[in-house]
Amino acid sequence: MTQISDSTGLGRKIALSLLPAITATPVAATTLPAQPIGIGYDQVRYTESSKMDSASLFNVINHEAKSAESHRLVQQFHRESMFVSSVVELTQLESYQALRDIGNRAVRVLISDLRETPSMLVNLLGEITGENPVRPDSIGNVVSVTRDWINWYDREYNPIAA
Repeated sequence: MTQISDSTGLGRKIALSLLPAITATPVAATTLPAQPIGIGYDQVRYTESSKMDSASLFNVINHEAKSAESHRLVQQFHRESMFVSSVVELTQLESYQALRDIGNRAVRVLISDLRETPSMLVNLLGEITGENPVRPDSIGNVVSVTRDWINWYDREYNPIAA
């Protein structure tokens, strides 16, 4: 969850769950009002902490925007690939290439999607990460290849799930 400080002197930070909707340019000082404007209180949580510098805020917003973009591109890929059977054609789809260009920031979104529905998006993981956790007996079976990648992700990035 992203936290952004306010300027009230109370040392509270505001956590926004909808940062992809925000665009930002780094500035010398970043402040927000104590009462969030245009955001429902069910989407905001205050916590005690110190201020966040503008460079960190920009990085958080940029990361959240890439995550939102990744989600959108995954859905676009599923729509575009519905009637495509050629792996070569799949890799030439605009959404596939855009996800590859996002790189490591798309991995979490891809794994999340693959947990729900194994798909040819699993091929992107090798291109993005440079890893190959696929067991020889899984090759050719999208469900098994997906399981191998999810197991790899859980071992590398989510040790609690492993």
